[in-house]
Amino acid sequence: MSQINSLKKLVSSIRGGPAPHFEVVHAIMAIRIIGDHPGIGRKELSRRLGLGEGSVRTLLSKLKSNDLVTITKEGCTLSANGIEIYNWLNEKISPIYEVDLREIWEHQFSVGIVVKNGERLVRRGIEQRDAAIKFGAAGAMTLILKSGKLLMPEITNLSEEFPEFASKLIDNFFLKEGDVLIIAGASNLYDASYGALAAALLTLGVFTNP
Repeated sequence: MSQINSLKKLVSSIRGGPAPHFEVVHAIMAIRIIGDHPGIGRKELSRRLGLGEGSVRTLLSKLKSNDLVTITKEGCTLSANGIEIYNWLNEKISPIYEVDLREIWEHQFSVGIVVKNGERLVRRGIEQRDAAIKFGAAGAMTLILKSGKLLMPEITNLSEEFPEFASKLIDNFFLKEGDVLIIAGASNLYDASYGALAAALLTLGVFTNP
């Protein structure tokens, strides 16, 4: 569980100092982006994160002080510790995928993220929704694939009530038994993505009080 401890240390270091113009989810999103694109420059990272270059400079300094990134003139790469966290995140959660759900709700942009085999980590799904909304999403839903059925905990069985919609989600996100699918919606892609990631991190126990 050293990766979780490293992430919790990162959470504490960000929340323990002066209020930055970024949050924990930005830092963890940055780790995933840098891992996907080794050598990425600050300007491109800024664009992908939706943050100003000044905020990204501070964010990178925080990641460097936690021994998670290496910064050179050639760009940003993950340190050995950063690579461990990057690999752990990829084992636990999927990439964030955009999905068009305007047929079922009013949010212009929607994304989904899968917490792999995370069924036992979800109680009612309300906690994930609240975390998503706190970090920018306008709405969110938590779904679990159990016994081949896509369920919204304590609310409905989507596979019975909306079979075509449920099948679409199962196929599009390659869901396996016990997987948790978190969908977040917002007026822009950044807020939807950060909301979904926050809900996934809450599910994994990276933070308990988002």
